[in-house]
Amino acid sequence: MLEKHLSADGTLYFSSILDTGNFTYFAWSRKFANLLTEWPLVLAVNLQVKTIPLLIKLYGIGIYSPYLISFLLCIYAVRKENSSLLAFPILSIIGINLSGDYLLFGEHHVMVLLSWPILFLLLRKEPLYWLDGLLLWILLFLFSRTYESAITPAIIFSIISLAKTYKARKHRKQLFIVSICLALSLSTILISLYFIVNPRDPSNKLSFISGINDGLLGNGGALVTASFASFSTIGIILGKKAIALASLIPLGIYIAFAFLNGHGHTAYESFASRTLSSSLLPFLLMCAICHCHYNANFSSLSTVILIVLASSMALANLHSARDWINLRKQVTDTLSANHGYVSLEKTSIKDNPYRWY
Repeated sequence: MLEKHLSADGTLYFSSILDTGNFTYFAWSRKFANLLTEWPLVLAVNLQVKTIPLLIKLYGIGIYSPYLISFLLCIYAVRKENSSLLAFPILSIIGINLSGDYLLFGEHHVMVLLSWPILFLLLRKEPLYWLDGLLLWILLFLFSRTYESAITPAIIFSIISLAKTYKARKHRKQLFIVSICLALSLSTILISLYFIVNPRDPSNKLSFISGINDGLLGNGGALVTASFASFSTIGIILGKKAIALASLIPLGIYIAFAFLNGHGHTAYESFASRTLSSSLLPFLLMCAICHCHYNANFSSLSTVILIVLASSMALANLHSARDWINLRKQVTDTLSANHGYVSLEKTSIKDNPYRWY
């Protein structure tokens, strides 16, 4: 197991929970993301589990489980409707979450994952059941305190909810369900806006802004994901699905670069990728809405390209895992050879681009 969830502040979060037996609390606006990822470790610590390797695995389970839960909820949300929409959560994971794998503990990952079942439930053409409504309320409530960039998807959710509120004005049950959804979406906008204007750490806000260009334009995986979503959506709108073939060009360039370069994203590039939650994510959400509006299904060609894209990016990530393995070895070797605190400048770690600054 690579244990990449211990990268950077992942170790800080882990040790903090071991020390306190409680959830981390670094920002009020991100509290629910911490609850959703840290509960297995918090539970184990409070049950007096003291085996560190086991606790590390439980910490990883907490971080990775939202991926599975989110996708299962997406499957439920698109039931008996357009199952091709499931391509977009996959694109989101490989284009956004995979890019930030040196930041796996990051709250923005949870926000991105929650966005998709919320969108798909709101886009359902069939009337919403009470179970759908309850699920939407819970998801939107949790979504409201995950990450500040939730403001952009929340605007999209508000517009959809408002439109459905107008359409449901003669149907009391539907009107009640979507009105609550609208109120929760608006509350997310207000919470996010407040903490954008009044950040917990002004330097963190500045680093987010400075990383916007690097997060998208400096990220090959994000660009390839965006190109595939663009060409497939344009092809659907124009009725020429073969346009999706154009995405093979950036995909080919990405594959060549990823495997010939021999190195993956640096720790800084992973950190900058959190900005994709405010750029690539809304774009993918809008593409999914277009596919839903046109009731479009992915062609066999688009499906094959998507499989090649997802497989290539996953393999490239595994290929570059040696960067993380080498960093871990440098850290453990340094700690084994010394006693007490060690000056970073006197170690080989100081020039390693995969370390945390």
